[in-house]
Amino acid sequence: MRKIFIATNFICIICKGLSSVVFSCGIADKNTGRIVKSFVPDDKNPASLSSRRIDVFYQDSRGNIWLGDRGDNEFGLYRMNEGEDGFTHYLPVSGDTSSISSNEISFIAEDGKQRLWIGTDGGLNLYDYDQNIFTVFRSTILSSTNFFTTDKNGEPWFGTYSSGGLVSVNVEKGIITAFDESKGLLQNDLVFGQNGRIVKDEFGRFWLPTQRGLSVFDPETKSFVSYYEKDGFQPYDRRYVTIATSNGAIWIGGSHGLNHILPARLLEKDTTLPSIVITQVTINDSLYSKPDGAIFKQSVAYTNAIKLKYWQKDLSFDFVALHYLRSEDNQYSWKLENYDKNWSAPSKERKASYTNLPSGKYVFRVKASNADGVWNEEGISFTIRILPPWWQTWWAYWIYLIILIVIGWRIHKFQKARTIRIERDKTRDRELIQAKEIEKAYTELKATQSQLIQSEKMASLGELTAGIAHEIQNPLNFVNNFSEVNQELLEEMKEEIEKRNLDEVKLLVKDVIDNEQKINHHGKRADAIVKGMLQHSRSSNGVKEPTDINALADEYLRLSYHGLRAKDKSFNAVFKLQADEDLPKVDVVPQDIGRVLLNLINNAFYAVSEKTKAGIKGYNPEVIVLTTRLRDTIEIRVKDNGSGIPDSVKEKIFQPFFTTKPTGQGTGLGLSLSYDIVKAHGGELKVESTVGEGSEFIIELPA
Repeated sequence: MRKIFIATNFICIICKGLSSVVFSCGIADKNTGRIVKSFVPDDKNPASLSSRRIDVFYQDSRGNIWLGDRGDNEFGLYRMNEGEDGFTHYLPVSGDTSSISSNEISFIAEDGKQRLWIGTDGGLNLYDYDQNIFTVFRSTILSSTNFFTTDKNGEPWFGTYSSGGLVSVNVEKGIITAFDESKGLLQNDLVFGQNGRIVKDEFGRFWLPTQRGLSVFDPETKSFVSYYEKDGFQPYDRRYVTIATSNGAIWIGGSHGLNHILPARLLEKDTTLPSIVITQVTINDSLYSKPDGAIFKQSVAYTNAIKLKYWQKDLSFDFVALHYLRSEDNQYSWKLENYDKNWSAPSKERKASYTNLPSGKYVFRVKASNADGVWNEEGISFTIRILPPWWQTWWAYWIYLIILIVIGWRIHKFQKARTIRIERDKTRDRELIQAKEIEKAYTELKATQSQLIQSEKMASLGELTAGIAHEIQNPLNFVNNFSEVNQELLEEMKEEIEKRNLDEVKLLVKDVIDNEQKINHHGKRADAIVKGMLQHSRSSNGVKEPTDINALADEYLRLSYHGLRAKDKSFNAVFKLQADEDLPKVDVVPQDIGRVLLNLINNAFYAVSEKTKAGIKGYNPEVIVLTTRLRDTIEIRVKDNGSGIPDSVKEKIFQPFFTTKPTGQGTGLGLSLSYDIVKAHGGELKVESTVGEGSEFIIELPA
């Protein structure tokens, strides 16, 4: 006989529609449906059923039949004995941790590893067949465990009421994990109905109706998808009955209706990518959506880059995804490049804010998903450049660097001076011993130097003598001639006075006065030439005074030429001064600059004289002195068309005692002294020369 164990109260409930009437349990013939054996409470039989409301029953993989009473009473859990003539009764025992945790039985079920689980209103129980005891999981999230299912790996999952929502238990590791409202479940209070089972679809997902909507959980990805009344789910209820049919459909019944769901079709995703628009930008406290003519030339939605001042550093962006299927479920993620390290967590928030941004270049990026979680990964970008304040610009940093270098240089100088001072102190005794010898040698060296300088000066003075004699002879001739004429005029005037011819006397007096003025003029000219010679011959007082450079150059050009002519009557050369008439007077020491000019002009005449002696056909010696006013300097050029200076000699010509003249014709100090004099005036002395064509010495003096 094929038998089936039934709870007759279930039959009664179906037939009579009475939820509170329970008669008994029994064994029925599967083929005929006839009740073979009934089990009713019997106070005289301790192995009989004590409860008349058996509404939870389960046959395990070992053939054991388990019964349970959901009520808050003293009945609890039963197991039919092997002879099918009675039951073993399991009740909670105070102080016994191996007893069942509660009398209120919610479900009885085995997981994929054939472990038997009993859910109660007082905790979750795992039955040990070998020892006939229970392991109770007393975690607060498992305090009321009402529903059960397994995943594809056979691991158990539990639904709770007023506690942890959906819960997984790893028996081996003792890990209990809750997937509650914080993880995406619509409601922790799972109230599916009276069957104690969580329905799974063909893909292994759990279907969890709640008072707030329908949650579908994927145990593989540990994620929820939710559906609401607006999606077609029936109005929310406190009780649901859920089944999965063999064709894969899910049926959910409640007091407000019935849902028929095809999971394969429902879970298909809309793959249309949402477009993203930045609708508004807030800068500090100012809102921008339309063009303002300054920051935004177009509306914000059509702008992809802006430039801001350094104080405009508080920004907010409003954005929206243009996808209208359940648009309220669109999600967003954003990132400010050069500020955020990672993308923000996906959320429904449509505004991102940043405060106190430092200056720099940023790119604000937004990506969005539609309600089915399909993301537009490319998204939209918006470039922001916040200009730095002036004290953080590149040129400010250059100033800081220069200041730092100056400070470092001053510190270096200080440290160097300090080190030198310390070293000087250490070697003072040795230096004192040598001081007298050094002083003596220095005195001798200075004397020798003075003698050499005086010798150079006397040499140049000697060269000037003939020129000065020629120059001074002209004014002296004028003085003598006009003196003789005045003497004759005075004799005539005496005669005219005796004749009392006053008109003639007046004319003679006028002629005498004119001649005296000419005598005076040429006398002063001779005097100036003599003073110039004296100034050249004596040491400079070092006092600068406004000087007419053109007059100075003209005077020394003529003196130098006549001096050379006095020594060599056969020498002839073209010389001229090309003077800048707008040249201002320059503050210089005149006798020092005169020596420089004389030395350079003498060298120029010497160079053309030597080239003349070479007998080059068609050669015409020429020395030109040019004066020019540049922007900040006065330039004096002494140019000749002599033989030029070789490159190997150019580097040495300003060195003391270096000369290219034959022995006895030069001291080698002329150019060296000239260089020092020009440097002392804050100027430069340079040379340009081409071998065979001539040389040009250039004096640059501050204007």
